[in-house]
Amino acid sequence: MKRTIPALVITLLAVGIVAALIVHNNGAPNPVVQSGHDAGQEYLHKGEEAEKQKAYDAAMQWYRKAADQGNADAQIGIGRLYEQGWGVRKDYDEAWRWYRKAADQGNANAQVSIGLLYENGWGMPKDYDDAMRWFRKAADQGDAGAQFIIGGLYETGSGVPKDYGEAMRWYRKAADQGNASAQDSLGALYQNGLGAPKDYSEAMRWYRKAADQGNADGQTALGRLYAFGWGVPADGNEARKWYAKASTQAAHPAGDTNVNHEAMLQESAKCEGNDPDARIEGCTALINSGYETKQNLPAVYYDRGRAYGNKKLFAKAIADFDQAIELNPQYAAAYYNRGKAKEKAGDSSGRDADLAQAKALGFTGSH
Repeated sequence: MKRTIPALVITLLAVGIVAALIVHNNGAPNPVVQSGHDAGQEYLHKGEEAEKQKAYDAAMQWYRKAADQGNADAQIGIGRLYEQGWGVRKDYDEAWRWYRKAADQGNANAQVSIGLLYENGWGMPKDYDDAMRWFRKAADQGDAGAQFIIGGLYETGSGVPKDYGEAMRWYRKAADQGNASAQDSLGALYQNGLGAPKDYSEAMRWYRKAADQGNADGQTALGRLYAFGWGVPADGNEARKWYAKASTQAAHPAGDTNVNHEAMLQESAKCEGNDPDARIEGCTALINSGYETKQNLPAVYYDRGRAYGNKKLFAKAIADFDQAIELNPQYAAAYYNRGKAKEKAGDSSGRDADLAQAKALGFTGSH
């Protein structure tokens, strides 16, 4: 009778063989296995250096050598070359295939890369569910970039119900790890009272953390707080200092050499002033400049809307309050003032709805 070996015994034998290959001499690594790992890392580094030099053909060759030894970072490198079309024809399917090899090894960067392909619909139909699934895999490993991305999905309601509390929770996870973009985004939520009561001190604290890491959005936001005197005494010198820091980064609007920062400060002062015509002029200049950050635009539209209301231009006032509310749905004062403008325009039902919403959001003031 033919004797069969139980599967468990086969498994144990296999484990024993693998262990014998990897460890010998009282636990010292097998030099053959170890040298293969070292070679993979060496190939990876050569590929990274070639990619930095834009020698993409050489980068691909080195990455493939490392990837053949199972190096996950090299697999990501190959995926990146295909995704960007560097040295090869752009091919999102190939990018996905190589990212997946690394992701299946638990590599968080690869998991984020796959999530981005699904989120943006690159090479496949846009699929927020699959995107979130891959982002969560990385975020659950503590990847700050993935946590920041998830926060953004909740803030914008992309593929999930808009939820500022969840956005704040995920941003906070990333921000506590030092992610500057998450710190800036937390500052914006606190500044606008989204997910938490409006708190300029907290906004300032998080903006400063981002700004101190060189984040241009955080630097610009600090400049705006000082320029407008939001939560701090207005201080033109401090505003200029932070604008100047942001202006060294050409990728940011503040870095546009065509922007006259002194002029922007003057327009800010007009936008915050008491003269309706000057306020409209200053706020309009800020809106049209493309310079304002997402944190500040709601207040700029709001200030211009109030100026239009003072001039009895109620249709324009309502339009600006609409913009402020669209950008910040928790802007209680904008609901209140839109309600008062609708009242003056003869829309009593619209007035009642807006005043009720302002009250529900906790508005107690008059402007």
